[in-house]
Amino acid sequence: MMMTMKGGDDDYDRAKEVKQFDDSKIGVKGLVDSGITTIPRIFVYQPESLIGPKPTTRSESNLILTIDLSSDCRSTMVDQIRQASSTLGFFQITNHGISQDLLDRMISSIKAFHEQPTEIKARFYHRNTSTGVAYSSNVDLFQSKAASWRDTLQMRIGPTMPEHDAIPEICRTAVIEWEREVGRVGEVLMGLLCEGLGLEEGRLKEMTCLEGKAMVGHYYPYCPQPDLTLGLAWHTDPGVLTVLLQDQVGGLQVKYGEEYVDVKPLPGALVVNIGDILQIISNDEYKSVEHRVLANPSSEPRVSIGVFFNPSNREGMYGPLPELITPEKPAVYRQFIYSEFMKRFFTKELDGKSLPNFYRLEIEREKRMMTMNGDDEYDRAKEVKQFDDSKIGVKGLVDSGITTIPRFFVHPPESLPDLKPTTRSESNLVPTIDLSGPRSTIVDQIRHASSTLGFFQITNHGISQDLFDRTISSIKAFHELSTEMKAPFYHRNMSTGVAYSTNFDLFQSKAASWRDTLQITMDHHRVKHELIPEICRTAVIEWDREGEQLAEVLMGLLCEGLGLEEGRLKEMTCLEGKHMVCHYYPYCPQPDLTVGTAWHTDPGILTVLMQDEIGGLQVKFGGEWVDVKPVHGALVINIGDILQIISNNEYKSAEHRVLANPFPKPRVSTAIFYNPSNRDGLYGPLPELITPEKPALYQEFTLSDYMSRFISKELDGNSVTNHYKL
Repeated sequence: MMMTMKGGDDDYDRAKEVKQFDDSKIGVKGLVDSGITTIPRIFVYQPESLIGPKPTTRSESNLILTIDLSSDCRSTMVDQIRQASSTLGFFQITNHGISQDLLDRMISSIKAFHEQPTEIKARFYHRNTSTGVAYSSNVDLFQSKAASWRDTLQMRIGPTMPEHDAIPEICRTAVIEWEREVGRVGEVLMGLLCEGLGLEEGRLKEMTCLEGKAMVGHYYPYCPQPDLTLGLAWHTDPGVLTVLLQDQVGGLQVKYGEEYVDVKPLPGALVVNIGDILQIISNDEYKSVEHRVLANPSSEPRVSIGVFFNPSNREGMYGPLPELITPEKPAVYRQFIYSEFMKRFFTKELDGKSLPNFYRLEIEREKRMMTMNGDDEYDRAKEVKQFDDSKIGVKGLVDSGITTIPRFFVHPPESLPDLKPTTRSESNLVPTIDLSGPRSTIVDQIRHASSTLGFFQITNHGISQDLFDRTISSIKAFHELSTEMKAPFYHRNMSTGVAYSTNFDLFQSKAASWRDTLQITMDHHRVKHELIPEICRTAVIEWDREGEQLAEVLMGLLCEGLGLEEGRLKEMTCLEGKHMVCHYYPYCPQPDLTVGTAWHTDPGILTVLMQDEIGGLQVKFGGEWVDVKPVHGALVINIGDILQIISNNEYKSAEHRVLANPFPKPRVSTAIFYNPSNRDGLYGPLPELITPEKPALYQEFTLSDYMSRFISKELDGNSVTNHYKL
């Protein structure tokens, strides 16, 4: 991590200064109120990031259209909006139906919130948006290379508003009115945008694009050195549509070619811009354009309120609409899950990197990647999609009688070293710990196993052999249902909490793995039991209940091994975020060409695994793979990445994999991953484990940031923990 600025003091600790600023909860407004004349170093941008910071002299009148929504000619409005959206991606609207009184009250009330005393605002200052309301300075403060000169009040206002009392009283009435009125304007605009694409007026509304709404109330105070920083770094908006109310101070600029053009405030007007998702949905017909806000040199603060319209179906698949794809204009982007897209946005700084580029189909590059063994006609992406659309899973391929695995399951040779089970004895490496023994002995054994290999097995754990057998049998029975009976569960949308599919990373990975999986989210929200397949419902619910009791015992033992209070991990909600996977590894006719699960580390706190007697699980120790041999009635336990970080590297999250199954009998396993439920809380080495002799080895991060990095990459052995190492 770079802490030293060019030409600066080698002792400058940027991370420490950022944390001190955030912990103070005074925001940028507080710095200004303190009378500073030099901005803190954390706000200073490198010169190359401030190219052309001054407003241009170019007239924006021909670029940023102002569209009158009271026009009697709808076709004229559609044409104007289509033209603006397909060129600059920005326009302003007048006569939109929102009264000047409400516009003025919104600006005044957001300004009033930010100008309250620090002690009043401080109770809203945090980065946990689970309540729906949060006040802070810079959403990307801990990721960015340089902070921006602004404070922000954020609110999630759709699909449901925050609790009434959670909204600051000083702006509550105006915000509630604003949400209703801006929602109406958003619906009108989306109808016009749809017509501009030749779609039905309600197409975007049907896709829930009006429902996921977030509001930001920005406050840009006077900056004593506006040539050294920005009010908002250049970026594109990630969603469908943004509607912005700005005051008369100015500072918003949009990029056109290689220059920035001012979006000059117009009394009573709203600024509208296209977001990344709409650029993708429209197959590049509409443009999501980079924009920024200059640091404010005026004594009068700049205030603006933006509402971002996004889909509410976060687990839905998005990509170019089928109606907009033709032989002449093929799809420009691949499909993706919306939650994955948003996670990518929030795990990077606002640095001008447009996310649509990540999902863009680079045809020639993909052709090269799809070509194997000299066959130029092989279309990997097409074959993967056809397989996924068939919903038959790997089990269906085996049932069809294949003797050669499809090409997209074939791993390159360099990914398959030492595929055969090792002859090395694993008895001294993967210990089996009897939980009925003396507690001090158990603590020592678990501490030793967790700090060396990160894997161990446990017996006498309190889960009956009957439940063990019923769980394995019922999961096997689900996977061996007919394709017709399993097909309703086959999808990649986890919003219901239950999904059956082949390879969660099927569309990201370079090669698929030979397994099918039933996933069930068993977190503190609890999946509706009737959604779990009936054939395994009873056993799964019992396994979840018994597994949680066992996990609480294990976390207590792990805490004691670190010298912590027994309930420390439980207090951190580490028992509450639960996810169950029920894997089925059928016979593989070419097990030397693929794997059952590619090598990886688990992202969470702790994994509790129930496996049958077939075998195939291996853990990496040094430079070789060691078998985790099944022990009758035992459960396999392994440390996750988050626990490695929390423990400051005292415990290890080890790489592991599953070999493709060469046996006629399928391998069945079920694992419960335990994670914190507070996805927006900050995690890092526990303060109790940091000493001058053993300083923190990792930076702090939010769990949502961490999980997004894990989910958005393939299982490729690259532990996400490396990203956070200091």
